[in-house]
Amino acid sequence: YIAINPDNAEAHYQLALSLEAQRRFPEAVDACDAALAVEPEHLDAMCHLGRVLMDSGRHGRAIDVLEQAAELDDAAATPHMNLGVVYDQKGDFARAEACFRAALAREPRRADALAQLARGLRAKLPADDQGVIEQMLDGPDADDLTDEQASMLCSALAHVFDARSEFDRAVEYVRRANAAARAANIRVNKIYDPDKFDQGLDEIIRAYTPEYFQRVAGLGDPSARPVFIVGMPRSGTTLTEQVLAAHPQAFGAGELLLISDANLSLPGLTGRDDPPALCAPHLTPEMIRQLAGDYLAGIAALDDQALRVVDKMPGNYLMLGLIATLLPNARIIHTQRDGRDVAVSCWMTRFQELHWSCDETDLGRRVGGYRRLMDHWRKVLPVEWLEVRYEDTVADLESQARRLVDWVGLPWAPACIEFHKKRTAVQTASSRQVRQPVHSRSVARWKNYEPALAEMFGLCMGRVD
Repeated sequence: YIAINPDNAEAHYQLALSLEAQRRFPEAVDACDAALAVEPEHLDAMCHLGRVLMDSGRHGRAIDVLEQAAELDDAAATPHMNLGVVYDQKGDFARAEACFRAALAREPRRADALAQLARGLRAKLPADDQGVIEQMLDGPDADDLTDEQASMLCSALAHVFDARSEFDRAVEYVRRANAAARAANIRVNKIYDPDKFDQGLDEIIRAYTPEYFQRVAGLGDPSARPVFIVGMPRSGTTLTEQVLAAHPQAFGAGELLLISDANLSLPGLTGRDDPPALCAPHLTPEMIRQLAGDYLAGIAALDDQALRVVDKMPGNYLMLGLIATLLPNARIIHTQRDGRDVAVSCWMTRFQELHWSCDETDLGRRVGGYRRLMDHWRKVLPVEWLEVRYEDTVADLESQARRLVDWVGLPWAPACIEFHKKRTAVQTASSRQVRQPVHSRSVARWKNYEPALAEMFGLCMGRVD
């Protein structure tokens, strides 16, 4: 349609929405720019461009675009809302709160702005704001909320009550949030299948054997630039990345999809209809070199100067076999945390894409499956990795930071223990935590929820009654 009607701004904007949903952020930026080239005052395209620029890590231009949008239409709440998210990621929480308040001044019942305020202020959330949220959830107009809005508001209140040590009320609101999230997922056919996940683990274990690694030994690229931080979400991956990213000779690339994309390409590359893991034994030396080169080119496009580039996609623990094949000299860091604390944190976090996190049984099985696969990698992986425990890091940051820096082959830099003072953007659910000095308040947090979540904890720790 755009080829025939290149001057249709709305078509370019709709294309941007589609591209953003596919996480094709650079192309989405181009589509927004095309819409604005046709119609410079297309407010929706301008607001969306700000969000996509933020998702692309281009926070400076995002701020410029969103401030321009706010000036264009003083009554519009969305520019202020999106600006708040940008400032929140940058660690400027006072300015973020001011932006969320500005959005609410224009739309007093705007769910995402209220949720952001509640999650940020937690125990300090004013009673008036809490009252508005509760009235929206349980008042006469509650049915007007979408499942997504109900989920974000319930999740935000859960964090408020958790911070106030009102754990029974937190449980109530987390369960309401997760029920709404499940309903929203079902409506768009995003249904998590734990049996399929377990089957995938079986395929990985069957494919990546000692014999496989003997066959591919020496075929990968010898580069030592990549550093992979893997583990469960909420296990300390962001904390670990921030320690290393504060080093002047390292670049924190965030959660990259490059290895996942390489894994998904295996059936097409090998010409097989099997799942990706079962295609790995059919890789040729040429294919391995191609995939390794593609990964290195991908990180070079992000930074071509740093001695180490840190890829902190937690789910890469599923693809450690492919990583060891392609990049045998890459440094791997496995972040560990008590599985019950991981489960509680995932259970309370409103993830957009981790559909297993909003069901207690699915979540418990997911943590248990992760533990099973890591046990397999310990037995067969031909490369060493560094195990870093979250509990050890918060108990003695400097000694663990020195271990990390030494492991990746860099000289010690004192900045690595002052990472919370930096204003680099953090786009994960840990964005606020890593702006604070390290503390141990989240250690053994699971005990606050033991009565309500005993079954989930049993699945996490491998106990089946």
